[in-house]
Amino acid sequence: MKSSKKILIVTSEFPPQPGGIGNHAFHLANQLSKNFYEVEVITDNRSVSGFEETTFDLELPYTVYRIKVNYLRFFMYFKRIFFLIKLIKKNKIIIASGKFSLWSVAFVSFFLTGSILQ
Repeated sequence: MKSSKKILIVTSEFPPQPGGIGNHAFHLANQLSKNFYEVEVITDNRSVSGFEETTFDLELPYTVYRIKVNYLRFFMYFKRIFFLIKLIKKNKIIIASGKFSLWSVAFVSFFLTGSILQ
């Protein structure tokens, strides 16, 4: 039975690539999912092809939205903000993990305060 509580995790790292922030976000997402929360994750692809991440994500009980690697970082940031605005509207709780994730959630919440966020 799924809970009506939806959680969005915004993180700069996520497995299968190594990293402490990704490890934290992964275990947090897994435990929340096991405890009947609907979890969605926004993160960056860290491999150029994205094959490892796509294969890994297929095994997860929640949806992971990966931002494709782009050498012009501005396009990655813009896409992440776009996904964040889209997904923040349908999730009750937002968790940011990592410096850029925290900044992007704060930036978006500045514009949505009063209309979406409490």
